[in-house]
Amino acid sequence: MTYFRGTGPLYCDALEFQIANKAILDTYVPRHSVALFTVCSWAKPFDASFIHYLLKSELQNQKMLDQVDYIHVSSAGVIPCEYEHWEPFVNYDWNNQTATPASLRLLQKRIEQRLQTFLEKFRWKRCYYYFREDSNTAVAVRKIIADQPQTVAFLGQQAATAHYVLYPEVTYVLAALEEVIGYAEVDEVLVHGPNRRNFAFAIKQGVELAQVDKSS
Repeated sequence: MTYFRGTGPLYCDALEFQIANKAILDTYVPRHSVALFTVCSWAKPFDASFIHYLLKSELQNQKMLDQVDYIHVSSAGVIPCEYEHWEPFVNYDWNNQTATPASLRLLQKRIEQRLQTFLEKFRWKRCYYYFREDSNTAVAVRKIIADQPQTVAFLGQQAATAHYVLYPEVTYVLAALEEVIGYAEVDEVLVHGPNRRNFAFAIKQGVELAQVDKSS
């Protein structure tokens, strides 16, 4: 078993990640009409992270957790939650704090390419993206959907998909525990109380509107 800890092309483009991402494209079947794309996490598997515990708890409180496809976007690929326990996705650690500018540019390019491919293969009525506004993933998402929430018809799709970008309103929160251990997870801002509640409310509205569209 290989543990991929580092940054740059040897980690972003590792053969194991390429094979796993292709397998996802070949086997994944969306279950809902609304997709939520959000962060990965330092903790592996992702569902062991306090960030995803809190996001999923908030969705569960709104009775929305089983109404959306929950998908992670990371340096390792575009990973639906059903696949997050696969071996390559639990054995890596990409730390942006140690990445060179060239490595970060490569990361943004790979995220954009993989997400574009994923969205061309699979279709939802509504896609929501929840990331920090200054994150590498947000940069890639903005390139794909032209910087504004709008309807985009991808090649091969029979109908257009509505895309919505959600950003946390509070821009910085630091986890005391992670400050002590020296690895602050900047995405904690996503689960700050008001941000988490606004996020869940937006998803709830999206699911309800998608259901209305389906019945009309």
